[in-house]
Amino acid sequence: MPYFGIHRSVGHLWSVPWNSVSFEVDERYTTSNPGNPNGSIWDSLDPVGRGWITVQDWQRRDFPPSSRNRYQVSMYHQLHCIATLKMKFGNIYTALSNTGRLEPQEVQAISDEMGHTTHCLEYLRQSTMCAADTTLEPFTPNLGLDGTKHKCRDWDTIYDIATRLRATDKSGILD
Repeated sequence: MPYFGIHRSVGHLWSVPWNSVSFEVDERYTTSNPGNPNGSIWDSLDPVGRGWITVQDWQRRDFPPSSRNRYQVSMYHQLHCIATLKMKFGNIYTALSNTGRLEPQEVQAISDEMGHTTHCLEYLRQSTMCAADTTLEPFTPNLGLDGTKHKCRDWDTIYDIATRLRATDKSGILD
């Protein structure tokens, strides 16, 4: 029997309101690297606990079993994948900008990480199709980041709940 994952808990564990949100370019994210060892604006997207929550009564709620009753809110898994891909593309771009080529160890590192990269791309494809945002975006040079309003879940509510129910005290969007 397939399980429907943590999204089933939204109606069972908490209620998340909807907001109208304008999509705009935010240069704090477009110009920063999530892999910055000194921290990054990207780290502020993840609450303490990295979106992993504890659900004690998972059996009563018909959730799939999970180690130590831990479940991750999908949005935080999605953000982790986006940050991972941005970091990898940024590293490749930086290497190519500096030398015009990738060193053998850089090529090997990319090859070694292809499993995670492929996982993230496929996970984001399925997540995007699942969310199926049907907002109609005008044809503009800004590619939909021109203030078009979308109907979105209230980010702050999810962040607060994930922080309160956190299963760990780890922080940072990347492992």
